[in-house]
Amino acid sequence: MKDLDDILRLAQSGSRDRAALATIVRTHGSSYRAVGTRMLVMRDGTSAGALSAGCLEEDVRERGSNVIATGRAMLVPYDTRRLFGCDGRIDVLIERVETDGAWAQFLAVCFEKRRRGVLLTVFEGQSLDDLGTSPLFSEDFGSAQADGEFRLRFTAEAATALASGQSVVVEQDGAGALLHAVEPPVHLVVAGGAYDAAPLATFASTLGWRVTVLARPEDDRSAFAGMEILPVTAPDEWPLSADERTAAVVMTHHFGRDAAFLRQMLQLPFGYLGLLGPRRRRERLLQAIDTEFHPVAAPALARLHNPAGLDLGAETPQEIALAIVAEIQAVMAGSAAGFLRARKGPIHRRSDAVELTASP
Repeated sequence: MKDLDDILRLAQSGSRDRAALATIVRTHGSSYRAVGTRMLVMRDGTSAGALSAGCLEEDVRERGSNVIATGRAMLVPYDTRRLFGCDGRIDVLIERVETDGAWAQFLAVCFEKRRRGVLLTVFEGQSLDDLGTSPLFSEDFGSAQADGEFRLRFTAEAATALASGQSVVVEQDGAGALLHAVEPPVHLVVAGGAYDAAPLATFASTLGWRVTVLARPEDDRSAFAGMEILPVTAPDEWPLSADERTAAVVMTHHFGRDAAFLRQMLQLPFGYLGLLGPRRRRERLLQAIDTEFHPVAAPALARLHNPAGLDLGAETPQEIALAIVAEIQAVMAGSAAGFLRARKGPIHRRSDAVELTASP
């Protein structure tokens, strides 16, 4: 979701203006980026997001400038066999948008309120007026976001995209649309402000994740510049909530504080909960929680990742941070985290391979 975050930041960086929004709406064969990948081009040529490894962007900027001037959306096929040596083709819709339009407001609400939603991008329709991107569905408002009778025909499939977290392409009777599943960025809560928490927070920030560090008031904060730091004297002062897109890692290196944080966090619906340290220390922590409070329920224990991180042979704080971030990414994406060379089928999830029949 970092591309969408960067796109929204660029759209909100100045006063209201027109821009061009480019979206990969279909792929055929292999492609560098997946369906739903977007790029925003401003009137002055600045951009956010990328559709390729750098081969398409200049052409998209030039076409985007024309779209901004004329207001006429265009569906552009790019032959990746010729450009990248890949065995495939991608179709890109380039449309004119307002930087404070409904699409941007919708993304802002999804990110700020941590709600999931679906953006509808129509790339083939009965007329040019049908083409473009608009909000279709959100957890808060249901299908009330849909605009126009033509777009309303796709609302039935929005629930499919929302439930799976994957974008869906719908094609029927000359109409084509991308239902782009939008999820809030991962929010990483780091319980601990020691030196080894800094690389973990930094790696997470580079992925566009929201990061909150729960540190003691006396901890050195210089390594966490630009991140949200909450000075927590006692773990029960922690004021945050959790959801399935929130991850937490307990790493205070203090037995009592680790136990207190762990007791609280095991009761919250984190999408990922990690604990630094060996298994024997975990058992001591859980025994302390059981003795002082009550036994931890089995479902909560099943969500606990300890030792935290993938088995990458990590030794240094930076390597350990990489292993933990990789494990969080795998859990959030529902991936088994194996070697790509052992994967059967394409690297990307083939959202475009799912073709549904839209309600007439």
